[in-house]
Parts: sequence; C-alpha cells; structure tokens
Amino acid sequence: MDLQVRPVDQLKDTVDLAHSEQSNKKGDKAVDYWIKAKALARIVHGGNHWFYAFCCIKTGQCYLELLRLPEQSLQHIQEGKEILESLSSTLGDDSNCLHSLSLATCILGQILTLNGRLTDAEKCLSKSENYFTRYRLSCQDDPDLDMKITTSLGRLCTKQKNFDLAEGYFEKALDLYKILPVKDFHDETLLLMDFAEASVLLVFLLPKDIQVKYLQGNYDLSISRLQEAEKLASECFGQVSEEKADVMNKLAKVYFTMYGLETNDVDDTAVKLEDTLWGAYNIYVLVKSSSHHKAILVQEELVKLLVMQSRFEEAIKHLKELIVNQSVLYGEGSVKVSRTRKTLASVYLQVGHIEKGSEQLKLAQEVFMAVYGPNNSETTEISTTLKALTGSIEGKKTISKKPPFKCAF
Repeated sequence: MDLQVRPVDQLKDTVDLAHSEQSNKKGDKAVDYWIKAKALARIVHGGNHWFYAFCCIKTGQCYLELLRLPEQSLQHIQEGKEILESLSSTLGDDSNCLHSLSLATCILGQILTLNGRLTDAEKCLSKSENYFTRYRLSCQDDPDLDMKITTSLGRLCTKQKNFDLAEGYFEKALDLYKILPVKDFHDETLLLMDFAEASVLLVFLLPKDIQVKYLQGNYDLSISRLQEAEKLASECFGQVSEEKADVMNKLAKVYFTMYGLETNDVDDTAVKLEDTLWGAYNIYVLVKSSSHHKAILVQEELVKLLVMQSRFEEAIKHLKELIVNQSVLYGEGSVKVSRTRKTLASVYLQVGHIEKGSEQLKLAQEVFMAVYGPNNSETTEISTTLKALTGSIEGKKTISKKPPFKCAF
C-alpha cells in the first residue's frame, strides 16, 4: 500500500519545482508552485513562520520579474514583509530572516520606483541595503541579491535624474554579474541597456554649451554597450525576439538624442536611426502584432522622424496605419487615437490637403468634446483651427492661417 506523502516532503518538492521554473523564466508555472508552497508552508510551519513569509516574497518576486504584475506582487511582498518584521525582535540577526527582508524591501523599492513614488522607493532600498549588510556580517555573501539591490538603486537614480550615481551603480552591478556562478543573459542585457541610458542622460545635466562635446564620448560608450546587449540578445533569445527588439528600441532612442542635437554626423545618425527603428518595429510585429503597445511606440517614433525630415507623404501613410493599430489597442474613439488624428491633420495641411485635414480634425473634435467638453484647451485649439481653415464665411475653402505643426507623440 502506498503511503501518503507527508506535507513536509510535499513542501520540499514544491519549492524545488518553483525554483526550477523561476530559473527557467516560466512565470505562470513558477507562481503556481510558489502559491502551492505558501499553502504547504502554512500547514507545516504555520502562518507566522519565516519560511511561510519567504514563500510569500518569492511569489511576489515572480509576479513582478516574470509576469510584470506589480499590483499582485505587492500583496504577497507586503504579507511576507510584515510577518518577518514581527519576527525580527525575537529572531534578531537570523540570516534567513535578514536575507528575506532584504529581498522583500528590494522588490518593494522596485514597485515604488515604477509607480513614481521615488522618496518611498529610496527609503525601501536603503532598508534593503541595511538588511543585506547585516546578512553578510552573519553569513556568506550573495552576489545575486547584491546585484538586484544595486541595479534597483541605479534605476531609481535614473528616475531621479541622478545619472552619474546611476552609472556607478550599473557599473558595480555588471561587476557583480561577472562573478555569478550561473549567468542570466537577460539580466545582463537589461543592465547594459540601463547603463547606456544613464550615460547619455547624464550629459543633459551639463550646461548647454558643453553638452555636445560630452555627449559624443558618452554616446560612443552607450552605443558600444547597446551593441553588446543586442549581440547578447541575438545569441540568447534569437535574431527575431522581443528581447532583441527591446535593445534596438533603446539604441534608437540614443540615436534620436544625437540626431536632435544636429551634430556633424547628423546624416549618418539619421540613417542608423531609421534602420534601427524599422528593425525593432518589424520584430515587434512578427513576435507580437502591429497593434501591440511596443510596436505602436516605435511606429510613433518613425512618424516623428519622417515629419522632422519633412517626408510628409510617407508620414501620412504611416499615420493612417498608426491610427488603425491604435484603434485596436485603445479604441477608435479614444483620446490617444484623436491626438494622432490631430497630427495627421497637421501633416495634411503641410502638403495642402485642406479638406482631408479638416476631416481628421472634425473626428478628433468629436472625441475631445465628448471627453473633455467645449472649454478644454485641446477642444478649443481644434475649433480655432477649423475656423481658420474655413474662414469666417461658412463653406469657404481657402485657409486664412495655416496652424503650426504639432506632433502628438
């Protein structure tokens, strides 16, 4: 007769499976196993034990890192953190408790950073550093957790526009990555992207007259890091992968920054920028769809570039496609689509298509009127533009004053 498996053995097996699925980036399965581990840990240890809290925190970690669901993550993280904080007075500098608290406050800091609560995020990450320091004094080091905390601090500093400090954190994180026994190339790719972004943004804290001089050096370094990240993404995730497109999208932002400053290499930069945007867009369309939010964001950048280069006929073509894609994602009657219609109307006017421009403005006006009312600034702007197009006499088709071009993105 088969003996029933004891809950303590079930817990061990479930935790092993959860760790395995988490390592393999299988978000749904990892979350399922950690939730099952939570239930078993409550049976085996009770709901006020550090291991139950640990399972809560690991569940929250998977929700955030693998499924990108910060709200669901927050519930589990808060539950585990509160249990550990209540136990800290009796457990003292217990290594398990300190490690789990450090991880919990690190993840909470990441969520707060995403939500724009930067002061609270800074407090959480400072606590995470403190718990980790105490953990290292009582036990062996953990470069993986150290890297998570350091990377989180770097991203927070980027949000706070403290780019020089962000660079330092990302450099330290890359050094920690190199000593990890098991490499996660996805983490390395993201780190290289973050590092490159901080290097470019750092320059914009400098006086205007020396920005270009310093940006060129940081620009070259950023391009090098992003090209390394692109190579990594291609090798690890495939030539046609979302990860590679993400890197190309970030690379395009760096090219756009340099293009906007109109340096000596502006023509060469423009070619690289357009090629990179098209590469990212085509991959997103293949692995996601043309109406996926990432594909739409890249298509918006393409339109912006075409308009800046006065390639209005091409811009019109892509704006029409963009409206179709945005309508699928946001709804045809959304404000997002209506703002794109405003942009399309302005481009039509640039090339003398008065009636087509007016038609797009009227469609946008209906949405703004319904959503914001007649006294909203955008509604008023459209009404004024339509009057300028038709003149003061109803039915007049000549334009009295061409409205200034405004890109919605």
